[in-house]
Parts: sequence; structure tokens; C-alpha cells
Amino acid sequence: MLNSHPQAVIYAITHNSKEIVYRQRTPMTGGMYNPFYKDTFPANWFGESIAQIGKRKIGVAICFEYVTMCPILQMWVNNSDVIIAPTSIWWSPTQLKNAQIQSLKLAARIWQKPVVIYH
Repeated sequence: MLNSHPQAVIYAITHNSKEIVYRQRTPMTGGMYNPFYKDTFPANWFGESIAQIGKRKIGVAICFEYVTMCPILQMWVNNSDVIIAPTSIWWSPTQLKNAQIQSLKLAARIWQKPVVIYH
């Protein structure tokens, strides 16, 4: 994976450092990820699903990862303590927002994990 490609990431920031703790695995096909273009968001479907922050295992789902089962199943298999879910769906129709949020809430409920959704 080339560092020059755009990518959605999550940083852990302290008073003297910042570190990437998570890279989006499943960018939206066609919009963000397109294997036929040179400048595309990289897809890493089987990448790390957990961000270790201190002693906590944080499951992460960014935007499109809410509705694709592979990232959700990976969080379950890796036994995250909590799920955080930042999103950038401010532009989308209400139905899409609701579908993404309800999908993630359902997975969190099934696996009995707390979930925090940022939108």
C-alpha cells in the first residue's frame, strides 16, 4: 500500500505525538475505491479491525464499513471492547444514513458491545 494514496484513518493523539491506529479497510466501491484508477483509496478488506488504545480493544467501522459484513465480523472475531463509528454521510439521503446506523446498532446489539456513532 502506498502512503501517497488518500485514505480514511483514525489517529491517537497525545500532547507530544500522534499515531495512526486504524486505516479504513472497505472504502465505498465506485466512489472512493476504484481499481481502474491510479489515484484511488486502497482497499484492505482483511486489514486490522481493532485499534489498541491503552488497554482497550476498539473496534472501528468508518462509514461504508457499517453495512458490509466483513469488517463487522472481524470486530466480533477479534473481540473488541467497544465499537466506534465515525461517518461522513452528511451528504447522503436520510434512508442511507438510517440504514447504516441501524445496521451497526444491530451488530452491536447481537454481540452485546457498546457502540459510539459520530455523524
